[in-house]
Amino acid sequence: MDKKFPPAGLGPCRIGAHSERRLHESSFQAQREVASRVSFEDLVLPPDLARRLERIGFEFLADVLEIEVARRPGNDAALGDLGHVLTRLGRNARALEVDRELARRSPEDDTVHYNLACSLALLGHVDEAFAALERACELGYDDADHAEEDEDLAALRDEERFHALLARLRTAHE
Repeated sequence: MDKKFPPAGLGPCRIGAHSERRLHESSFQAQREVASRVSFEDLVLPPDLARRLERIGFEFLADVLEIEVARRPGNDAALGDLGHVLTRLGRNARALEVDRELARRSPEDDTVHYNLACSLALLGHVDEAFAALERACELGYDDADHAEEDEDLAALRDEERFHALLARLRTAHE
């Protein structure tokens, strides 16, 4: 199928599918040749630039996942990925909405309830976070070391019930 495109100053012209494919293949070949001469292991970005680029990537991914979830509301995997990306971006209120929806859809999934506890803790909803974390444990969540180190649960660390929960997980795991 032919596609129209207007090169600068030339007005509309047509390029056949065969020509377009050849153009794409030669461009791809040139990119591969350049990539073969560059050692990406040696590429070091300044930390600030690396953080900005990572943020841009996560912003893009969040937009793509929001579109996917809107188009295919039953795609729980995309919804779960969206929750993770939103948390990484610090969009915690939206991440909480996503995690609540996932918990509604998958009430017996320990990881979903753990992630819900994280979102609740990030927003300072300590009692609700403990309830979600307890539910995750009831459903089989048992990684005390991860929970203890998880920065998303930092709001719970000073609570005695958090340490009691970790002790229960460690005892049950032995």
